[in-house]
Amino acid sequence: MADIPRSDDGLSRWLDQFLSAATDNATALGLSPAELTELGTKITNFKNGLANCTSKEAAAKAATSEKNNARTLILDMVRTLAKRFALLATYTDALGRLLGLIAPASGGGEGAPPPESKPVGKGRALRDFVGEISYEKDKGRAKAVSVYSRRGTETEFTLIGMDVHSPYLDNRAPLVPGKPETREYQLVYRDKNEQEYGVPSDIIVITCAA
Repeated sequence: MADIPRSDDGLSRWLDQFLSAATDNATALGLSPAELTELGTKITNFKNGLANCTSKEAAAKAATSEKNNARTLILDMVRTLAKRFALLATYTDALGRLLGLIAPASGGGEGAPPPESKPVGKGRALRDFVGEISYEKDKGRAKAVSVYSRRGTETEFTLIGMDVHSPYLDNRAPLVPGKPETREYQLVYRDKNEQEYGVPSDIIVITCAA
């Protein structure tokens, strides 16, 4: 006996051939009308189930994509706000804990990162407007670091990349071609679930030039 296709789509096409040949040769194969009807009904049921499953899979993928996009957008906004809050004279650790931006002194419960988790980094300017940021990982927890930067007239830090192996190289072109520019950086730890934790590093400042 030939191998029956393992994939659902392949099986669906194979069943069409099987039913057509069985119907055309029912007498030679000893198939009764009732058997042909049952065969056709079961094939139709399978095809309907396959179509329904495919539709639900597509809907699930779309819903997951929509959710992931919404998650990215809200986390970007929250991180931007958190950095802005941290620069306010009225911001306190107590406010940070109320907002959930700083873990409680006890550690914040199961899986919560220690509130003092803070990257330590340093930078240096390389040739051709490349900035090099080196850092130490939070051993045992950090999978990577988020790299934030601001330059020129920018007032807020924005995420420019994620890095898993020190150093991180910022090879962006200067805002004004050929003109040296001062860049500021902050690093934030990321855990194995790609979630940021702890507090941002001290600001790292370098001047990049040709």
